[in-house]
Amino acid sequence: MLKLIDTLEPQKIYIESDYCIPVKVRFEPWNDSTEPCLCSSILSNDKKSLFEIGIGEKPGKLKYITLVTCKAFHIGVSPQKTKKSVPRFSGLSVFETKKWSPGDYYTREIFDFDVYLNKPNISIILFSREIEKIFYNERVFFGFDKDDILCSIEVKNMPEDEWAFLEESLGLRPYPVIP
Repeated sequence: MLKLIDTLEPQKIYIESDYCIPVKVRFEPWNDSTEPCLCSSILSNDKKSLFEIGIGEKPGKLKYITLVTCKAFHIGVSPQKTKKSVPRFSGLSVFETKKWSPGDYYTREIFDFDVYLNKPNISIILFSREIEKIFYNERVFFGFDKDDILCSIEVKNMPEDEWAFLEESLGLRPYPVIP
């Protein structure tokens, strides 16, 4: 579980999709990092879906989110909406890094998470808890519970070409035939 401890000024996002990785959102240019990156890997109970979140080692600044593979998802529906008005704030999330021991750059958690594909938006629900606040960075929204635990991520308005790669990598559309 990732716990919010601070926020920074919003960063430019870079969305990437290809035939192997359904969705990767970076919050800095690809070769713009000078600090080590910690990776929190979330594997579904059936071991068929994998989601990763990369954060900076020292400040815990969010670096990337990646839906590596997903075999179970909901198509054409949105996740259940929160029942109340939720405050929204602009900013890039900074997470606690205490669970990483020195020299350990990787954690793995195993629990089920849900992925919702409702063109042009993709939502990843890590925990079905009441969302108390939302931080957004451009088109990426992060929902947190009362304990500041990251519960949901939503990427809104994905470009058509990236959406096509997403559908292809998830087997929802055949790969294009190259003459």
